[in-house]
Amino acid sequence: MDGERAAPSLEPAPEPVNGTFWHNQVRYCNQSGLGGFMRLHHVQVSIPTGGEDQARRFYGEALGLTEVDKPPSLAGRGGCWFRAFDGEDVVAEIHLGVDSPFVPARKAHPALLLDSANALEELGARLSRHGFEVSWADRHTFEGYERFHCRDPFGNRVEILSPPAG
Repeated sequence: MDGERAAPSLEPAPEPVNGTFWHNQVRYCNQSGLGGFMRLHHVQVSIPTGGEDQARRFYGEALGLTEVDKPPSLAGRGGCWFRAFDGEDVVAEIHLGVDSPFVPARKAHPALLLDSANALEELGARLSRHGFEVSWADRHTFEGYERFHCRDPFGNRVEILSPPAG
């Protein structure tokens, strides 16, 4: 399996501890007794009315996410949706929704995980080339990761992180 990842099993560890299962480094709680597997589907980020083209420039062109069509039942609300893929698998999804009145999120933010510090450097440079400010001030302040922060065209905070170099 050189370079390949085994598909994760969705079967939980046989013995929960206080209602919590640990499996393949994924933690999920079963305190409600519902069972099953829980994972994050998407993160919603607010944008102002008419901000879709600016959002496409940042999330699509600069970050490199893929825009996907919104379902017909939600398309009339404005906004746009983006995904990151690993092959055919969706590994991140950000929904940009129109909010009026709009107020940018200064603290709350999506955080996107890259595979390597080299990819982190490359994406930081790409964002800069597209005219977006990148802050490396907190690069080594989160144990086990390197990271930078940037802001989308509307002032929303976005974090990009990776495992540390070396």
